[in-house]
Amino acid sequence: MVYRGKPSAACGECRKRRTRCDQAVPACGQCVKAKRACTGYRNTTDLMFFDESSKVAKKSKSRAARLAESDSHSSSSDPDDLEDQAPVLRIVPEYAAPIRLTDMVLYQPLGDLAVNFFMTNYVSDPLTSQFDYLPAIFFRGSSSSSYSELQQIVKAVGLAGYAQATQHHELINSAMKSYVNAIRQVNLILSDPKAAGHDSTLITVMLLAMFEVMILPRTTGLENLTKHMDGAISIATMRLKQQSLTAVGRKLLGNIAQVVVMNSWIQNIPLPPDFINIKNQLDKMENRSSVHATFLDIVTELLQFREALLKKNKYHSPAAVIEEAAIIDEGVKIFMEDVLPMRAHFRGVHASTDEAELSYNGYYHVYPRNFAAHIWNNSRASRIRLHQVIISQCRKILSSQTGSERAMAAAQLAESEILIQYLVEEICATIPQLACYLEQLPSYARNQELDPKISQSPDSGGPVKAQGTTSPAPALKSHFSYSPPGPKGVAQPNDPTLAVPKRASEYHVLYHLYAICSMPTTSKNMRNWIRGRIRFMEASTIPKELTLFKEILKSRGHLPMDENFDAIPEQLAFEQLVFFHPLSIRSNNIWLIIAGQVRI
Repeated sequence: MVYRGKPSAACGECRKRRTRCDQAVPACGQCVKAKRACTGYRNTTDLMFFDESSKVAKKSKSRAARLAESDSHSSSSDPDDLEDQAPVLRIVPEYAAPIRLTDMVLYQPLGDLAVNFFMTNYVSDPLTSQFDYLPAIFFRGSSSSSYSELQQIVKAVGLAGYAQATQHHELINSAMKSYVNAIRQVNLILSDPKAAGHDSTLITVMLLAMFEVMILPRTTGLENLTKHMDGAISIATMRLKQQSLTAVGRKLLGNIAQVVVMNSWIQNIPLPPDFINIKNQLDKMENRSSVHATFLDIVTELLQFREALLKKNKYHSPAAVIEEAAIIDEGVKIFMEDVLPMRAHFRGVHASTDEAELSYNGYYHVYPRNFAAHIWNNSRASRIRLHQVIISQCRKILSSQTGSERAMAAAQLAESEILIQYLVEEICATIPQLACYLEQLPSYARNQELDPKISQSPDSGGPVKAQGTTSPAPALKSHFSYSPPGPKGVAQPNDPTLAVPKRASEYHVLYHLYAICSMPTTSKNMRNWIRGRIRFMEASTIPKELTLFKEILKSRGHLPMDENFDAIPEQLAFEQLVFFHPLSIRSNNIWLIIAGQVRI
């Protein structure tokens, strides 16, 4: 390899005319002004070195031929003449040493790097990826100019994710250029009604929203997400009317429905007009029986319930609110009893006494993967929030009613408090795995081969008691693993040998822990244990991101807490108790989380 000096970065036309090139993209300013076709730019890194292997090989062959000719001429000479010739010294070159590749660096083009990062992080896992159908469309148009808008936005999202994951923030500028190109091409496509309905256009609109959430993590990014989703809903409505959906198109519209629902829940905004009608049409066209689809239906019901609560004239009495909340809670309970055990089963493990600080009450769960733990926790949180609404309405009845209705409210309040306590303990049991120190617990290794223990929760037929009460729990049926609590854990200094939590899960877990600390029903022992786990997990976060996380929580009223999670009002409004997913500030898995919180 021969170094040839620093080559000119100008385009071909400017080099030919020896004019100054501004190197603008997609065409330089000189060519645009002169109205000539800009030929683009060379890769200056490749031009700095020149491969002369063939030239060297040619020289070596010609030299070998000359030496062979000289040898044959010498051997055919008269032997008597050889005595008169001077001795000839022949230098035989040694074999070259083998080339060492350890110090060589092969650079991957940015475009390839972006696509590889995107496909690896957002597409590769069919269980958790929304875009499992994207490679077929993306690579179908990679050899032509079709779907260029999709190629540009995939490059933008991939570069943005890579830049944030590796802290190479200088790549954001390149990502922004691809994003701007995608925006221009989408605007041109939307001017043509036929092209606007293509699958690639809808995917591009979703990825535009994804890019803006990644680059603009505060409220601006989420507001732009809402605007893009409104546009996607308009395109979806048009396609449903035209009845021109492909198999990929049906999946795509299902994904849009997920994003819209979760965005409304996160931002405390109502669902778009006619969205329920669109979703019902999609459900009829596609048999969506997956865990994600079922849980999405639950969140949609919760959204509608929240909107109904905000309308003061929707429910005529606290008893009507309790009845509606109980109906939704029954649906969540059935989902947890009949659906989740088949798709995301877990087992309970009892820890030893010396592990008390790492597992609340010496008990924790083992899930096949973090994804399963997150969907369980979101389901538990759904029931907690519903029963908090029930408790608040029961207290209204107790303060204003008499007789049988008052007695029923008192019984329901006690039942809800017991169930909340149990569900909170179940969330705490997921912390060892989600905080990534599960495999370091001795009891985990001892119980690897054990079968899951089946026992009873407060709404299963057994007499499990909540902490601090002597009354038996109501008899309902469930599959959950549960056993009497062991020694109570007390918060201790963090163990520096423990593994740090995975960045894709830590904020999800922290939010649940913050929420539990903010609940008036949380006991002092549990609050102390949770504070120790919070300190441990916060120590592994990036300080800037943690500060942003807490600012978002406080600014949106999701958790009215002080620095010590104290001074909490006795009851929180239902609209404050949301599934807010702070991972909008993360780079990896951002879309999996924003679009379907359980997908981590």
